Amino acid sequence: MIRQLFLLFLVSFSLLAASDAKTSSRPIDTVSTLPQETPRFFALDEIPEAATEAASRLSEMEKGLETPREIQAIESSLPHFIRSIEKIRKEIVGHDLSSQNIKQLRQWYETSMLYQRQLETYGEKLKHRIDIYTDILKSLKEMHESWEATKAFAKEQKAPEAILQRASNTVAHIEAMQKRVKKAYNKTLTYIDMISGESRQFGTMTTALEEALAKRGMELLTFDHPPIFESLSKEKIHPVSYLFESAGAVREIVKQARFFYTSNTSALYAHMGTTLLLGFLMLFLYVRHRRGKLFPVNDEKVQGSVFFVEHPLAATVLLAVLIVPLFYPERPVSVGQFNTIVALSALLVIIHRIVTPEIRRYIYLLTALFLLNVVQAHIVEAQNEARLVWLLMALIMLAASLRLMRKNGPLHHPGYSAEIRFFIRLAPLLPLILVLSAGANIVGAVNLSVKLLSSLITSLILFMVFIILARIFRGLIVMFVRRRSIESKHLLREYAHQIQNYLTFVANFFLMAYWLFLVLKQFDLLYYMENGWQKLMSVSWKIGEVVVSVGAIVDFVLVLVLTWFFTRFITIILDLELFSRYEFPRGVPAAIQMIVRYLIITTGVVFALTVLGVRLTDLSIIAGALGVGIGFGLRNIMANFVSGLLLVFERPVQQGDVVEVDGIFGDVQKIGVRATTIKTYDGSEVIVPNADFITKEVINWTLSSKSRRVKMHYKVAFGNSPKRVIDIIRSAIEKHPGIRKEPAPKVLFEGYGDYYLEFTVYFWVDEKLLDIKSETAIDIYEALTNAGIEMPVPYSRVTYENPRKLP
Repeated sequence: MIRQLFLLFLVSFSLLAASDAKTSSRPIDTVSTLPQETPRFFALDEIPEAATEAASRLSEMEKGLETPREIQAIESSLPHFIRSIEKIRKEIVGHDLSSQNIKQLRQWYETSMLYQRQLETYGEKLKHRIDIYTDILKSLKEMHESWEATKAFAKEQKAPEAILQRASNTVAHIEAMQKRVKKAYNKTLTYIDMISGESRQFGTMTTALEEALAKRGMELLTFDHPPIFESLSKEKIHPVSYLFESAGAVREIVKQARFFYTSNTSALYAHMGTTLLLGFLMLFLYVRHRRGKLFPVNDEKVQGSVFFVEHPLAATVLLAVLIVPLFYPERPVSVGQFNTIVALSALLVIIHRIVTPEIRRYIYLLTALFLLNVVQAHIVEAQNEARLVWLLMALIMLAASLRLMRKNGPLHHPGYSAEIRFFIRLAPLLPLILVLSAGANIVGAVNLSVKLLSSLITSLILFMVFIILARIFRGLIVMFVRRRSIESKHLLREYAHQIQNYLTFVANFFLMAYWLFLVLKQFDLLYYMENGWQKLMSVSWKIGEVVVSVGAIVDFVLVLVLTWFFTRFITIILDLELFSRYEFPRGVPAAIQMIVRYLIITTGVVFALTVLGVRLTDLSIIAGALGVGIGFGLRNIMANFVSGLLLVFERPVQQGDVVEVDGIFGDVQKIGVRATTIKTYDGSEVIVPNADFITKEVINWTLSSKSRRVKMHYKVAFGNSPKRVIDIIRSAIEKHPGIRKEPAPKVLFEGYGDYYLEFTVYFWVDEKLLDIKSETAIDIYEALTNAGIEMPVPYSRVTYENPRKLP
């Protein structure tokens, strides 16, 4: 039976398999089975309205075909531009780059980069135009297919002649528009092909120039020229040719700067707009300063910090030069030199206000040397004349630096800012660099000499510009913070100086870091610094299963520092913008601050450990080990920590309260993580563990109210009227302004002793308890004395028993 069932199962399975094979072997014509997408056509009654709509769309497309002025300028100037760059390319390729002067190589490289960027700009704009043409052609294709179908449908339906004519005219208009767009498309595509070919050839040439410059840059320590005396003996000096080449260098710098900015029109417009905004800001500050409305009150410190307001145009130019990298990330050297010259023209206007005449002379000298340095960098032919000028510049700077750093020189003024003191620390390097530059020029290492001297002059000029910018930023910060602290009701003035210092530190830090970056770039040390830094950061070692690197440690420390700064910032913001605006119960602001501070610190520490390479699973192990340590040796610390949290949330003791705990009496200065600081009235500060406030008896004199009752005892001699004494004491108490009227002071007669009548005085005060108590005691004593109330004098009565008669 089982065997028969098994055979029946096999037969059934075979039949099913044969049926599936037959079905699968049948050919399927997917094209014939799937419905084809036919062009949409319009019904006969829809044709007039659809034709009108199509004519409107074609009119809009025709407007879109109008070539913008920018594209017209490209199309008109591109052939001449292509011929110019072909001429330049042939000139460069026709020379042996390995034998060319480094100045010539640098000049060719900058020129090629300018033209390369211009080609890229043209290509991007024309490609955008191609995208527009492509979209128009796609829409025209869909319209053409639809109206061809409509035309065929109208003929099939034997539509009226007017309808047929309308459909035929629409098709003709669409075809005419397609021809126009296709013609413009092909024309633009031809220009793109021209640009692509030239850009490829220019890229190859630029790469070759980069390699030649890099190779020559590595040859700074070689003698690339004969010694200066030997060179002068072979060739005569021609001052006239030197002057002509200098004038040509000036024209070349202006030409390259103009070409660069006009070829980056979008960035130029954004830069000009930002500069105008800065100009309006400076003009606004200048007008308010002239009218005496810049500050609500006359603050000499603030007035001295905003010197730049008196020169709004110069300050605007300096700020405009500073933001150049935001709009032009890549700039040729000549453009950077042009920008620095523009900044110097503004700087010399401002410099009169902040430097002494003696320092001013050195600044003028440095400015003249920088201008000469810019011109010298573009001189290729008059090499002997240029070498003599370089040597003369080095010697002049050497003499000026030695005179500047003499013992009683201008740099030894005690009142200089932190930036100037930073420069004074680096000043001893100046004579060393200048001596090396002059010596290298004399022996024939001209490239090294020019590199040292040019980089030094440029670095000093940039430092001078950045000093002025730092002072401008400092003035803006002081002006904003001081003005806001004076005008705003919710801004706490005690934070004004702290905020000012923080913002000034951040501004100075970034400016000095940017200056150091530019200095390293000038001396061609940035590449080596980056490589060295990367190698240092990649050093790592394994601790258990965790791999720790130097870079991770640096990131760990950086995250902790940023966490600390962010915690301080949030604390200040809470004080300024939240707690000073709204009313909170006593102690709530401190609790909120502590919670926020602990959350930020905890998050920062966890993130720092994650950056270090410690996983969250490893933190559980650390937490377990920490729990064991707490159980054995950190019980007191954890008890104090938990007690501190209880103090913050339960608020039995708050900052500013007057408390007495374990014999210590004073004001609560700070409730910390582990302990609370109490300042006693004798001036000492006592650190009390937080657990003492939870486990011991604490007297809080100001928990619910700052009012405190004073109790004083007075004694007078027998024979005085108690009622009269009470009236005199009450009258003396009521005259003191620091004693509260409610509850009213009380003077009670307590009874009498062996030789006195005793009185007790009760009154309430809100502050200065000890002072008021002393002053009141003096007032009561003087009032009793003036009233003739006698003070008690103790006496003793001696009684003799069984007296004997003396002989």
